[in-house]
Amino acid sequence: MLARVLASIAPIARIAFLLVILSLAACLLLFLLFVLVLPVYSDGLQAELDRRASKTVGASVRSSSLSFVWLPPGIRIQRPEVIPAEGVPSPLEAESMDLRLHFTPLLRGRVAPRSIEIRGAVLRLVRDGGELRLEGSGAARASPSAGQAKQSEGSSPALAFEDLHILDGRIVLRDPAAGPDIRLRVDDIQARLEPHSSGSMAIRARGALGEGGHFTSDGSFGQGRLELATRLESVDLSYIAALVGGVSELSGRAEGRIVLESEGWRPQRFVADLQVASATLRAEPVEMVGTVGLHAEWTQDLARPGLRFRLEATHAELRYGEAYHKASGVSAHVTGELSSAADGSLGVDNLHLVVGGTGTGE
Repeated sequence: MLARVLASIAPIARIAFLLVILSLAACLLLFLLFVLVLPVYSDGLQAELDRRASKTVGASVRSSSLSFVWLPPGIRIQRPEVIPAEGVPSPLEAESMDLRLHFTPLLRGRVAPRSIEIRGAVLRLVRDGGELRLEGSGAARASPSAGQAKQSEGSSPALAFEDLHILDGRIVLRDPAAGPDIRLRVDDIQARLEPHSSGSMAIRARGALGEGGHFTSDGSFGQGRLELATRLESVDLSYIAALVGGVSELSGRAEGRIVLESEGWRPQRFVADLQVASATLRAEPVEMVGTVGLHAEWTQDLARPGLRFRLEATHAELRYGEAYHKASGVSAHVTGELSSAADGSLGVDNLHLVVGGTGTGE
């Protein structure tokens, strides 16, 4: 009986043994590929990946070093960055970028990322004349060498991927019009991008806003167009007070939803619906303290370029100079436009106060 049982399981054991041998052989092949073969071509591979990253972001990219991770198969790129203009920091850089690779293309000498993980990315923006641009993009960029120029003209494809993760990212916005030291930060960004068959990418992100508050975002990006819906939680408005000219004080905690649509770096539409608790707004001759609702909307309209807003101030105490005082509980709202001057500074125009159907002038 025992002999028959052993005889019946022998073919299964042989198959299992062959599978183990094949697995060990595959692991050995992968080990030899990453330890003995690929390091010989690491310099050329690093240059090729820099070229492919340059094509992906639309700017010249360089990195400091490249290393291999053999299980699961992957490549780690240290300190990738967009080459900065002279005298300014890189507009886009990261601590490291990990590429997890498909194994089969490696056997044919091709690098095909399955997923990309970027750690410690920093995006630096400048608000210039009312528009956003990359830090240093307005200045003359360092000219590439002849070899770099020849390489950049090659046919290297962009870095395609099935999944992109951004961990511990940061965005820094500098606004020279508001002051040389005025910088807004978005910290602790955790984001995921997944390509769609349509060619666009789904975006999910969360992070913290400078001095307080958090956000979560969902949207898509494709063919140069960005659509993003963001939920704000307990955001401190005093953080942006320095950007708004004509406002002597702005504070409070905002919660609500913001929708942004843009073509490249040029915004096309912006809509915000927020509730602000413990709000304080002082913009002569208006002073408002209490809880307010804010609706703001901007579209690319040359006839009316300002961002139009409406503050619902029924549950706020409100003063209009020495002429009027409204207690909390009396129906009221304030309308106006947030406009941008030629130097990029912001101001409030066409300010109106309406109390119980009776309005005051600008």
